Amino acid sequence: MIKQKQLFLSIFLGLGLTVSLFTLLGSSAQAESPFNYADVVVRQQDGRMTMRRITFTTPISGLVALQKSGLTVEQSDGLVCNIERLGCPVNDCFCACKGASCVFWNYVHWQNDHWEAAEVGANQYTVTNGTIEGWAWGEWGSTPSALTPQLTATQLALTWLRTQQQADGSFPGFGGNVGSTLDSLLAIVAANEAVANWTGSSGQSMLDDLKTNGATFASRSAAGAGKLVLGLTAAGQDPHNFGGLDGISAIRKYYSPTVGAFGTSNWDQAMAILGLLSAHEAVPDDAINLLSGRAVADGGWGYVVGGESDVDTTGLVIQALIAAKQPLTSTAIVKGLAYIRSAQTPDGGFATTPQETIGNTNSTALAIQAMLAVGQDPFGAGFKTDRGETPLSFLLKNQQFDGSFVWQTGTAGAELFATQQAITALRGKIFPYRRQMVYLPLIVN
Repeated sequence: MIKQKQLFLSIFLGLGLTVSLFTLLGSSAQAESPFNYADVVVRQQDGRMTMRRITFTTPISGLVALQKSGLTVEQSDGLVCNIERLGCPVNDCFCACKGASCVFWNYVHWQNDHWEAAEVGANQYTVTNGTIEGWAWGEWGSTPSALTPQLTATQLALTWLRTQQQADGSFPGFGGNVGSTLDSLLAIVAANEAVANWTGSSGQSMLDDLKTNGATFASRSAAGAGKLVLGLTAAGQDPHNFGGLDGISAIRKYYSPTVGAFGTSNWDQAMAILGLLSAHEAVPDDAINLLSGRAVADGGWGYVVGGESDVDTTGLVIQALIAAKQPLTSTAIVKGLAYIRSAQTPDGGFATTPQETIGNTNSTALAIQAMLAVGQDPFGAGFKTDRGETPLSFLLKNQQFDGSFVWQTGTAGAELFATQQAITALRGKIFPYRRQMVYLPLIVN
């Protein structure tokens, strides 16, 4: 019986028993373009998925593709025994196949719209340009999750985002690292990643950095204190006592009961409300009513109270008001949504203001979150432009080969903040995370 299992599993664990595709393809397989890529998808035992994009110039096998992914792989004579320390030791690659059940690393390929079991072992399969390779730890027939444009885009973005993490666990940003670190944390949690698994070269995590620098960040503004608590609750931390900081008190110290304001800007007010609600703390009605009443004549909100409105601020404010249980039919919500809709551009995205004609990733991400907050589908037919573009197609066009996003179509260079916000929007998450989870339907364009 054991020999039969070994014969059966040898194909799926990577030990080829059939004629190599390298032989079948012959010299034509050498006619690769100078630059090829493939995506390697690995599903862990808890369902979490990792995707890594690799490049190659000459033909490689599925086993080599897995090894090039940067994941920890141990194999024995072509058999994949464990990935990222999940599986069996190399001296007993069939350790989970000694009883009634048999668990191993399934090797599969993505074909059009589904996963198919490999017909040859990974060390025998020839990876071609654009191939999507899959690995799943489980019994026969186990596969990674079905791929959607959103899922693929966010997984590639996460791979790039990892390259930006600094030695101390933080992420670089303007005016200090804490704000950017929190944006990365929110993106990572949105993608169902474990924050503790993201560490810098020193072994420190984002949470370690926040324990060191979070209090200073919270002391600078109500928006900073609110954002810190929003991130901490998303990561499952106690905002009442994090590294000795009481984040709730840090927010409340900015509150003026005489006017109902947290700080001075609309971002102060919205972030403070979101932070408190994420921790299930009460928010004064005066604070909610003040934010609602600050909308300007066009229906939007700007960073500065009474100043020019913009989509980014309006998107954040709508999330705060909905989280505070403002009715969907309230004048502020209805007019705010109409303002955002007026800023959609022919390319499917959303511009910073309705006067602009080209969308950008950041404004589009916050617009998507606002629409999701009120129960609308921003990726549906109702948001398709005359050119047939949608917010989803816009974001996907702004993603670069390495997984990062640019700020605006046609601009050069990866933009960290754009990538962070795109991940959150593509995964359908709205603030505050602890309030609800939004699952997007399968959308294929």
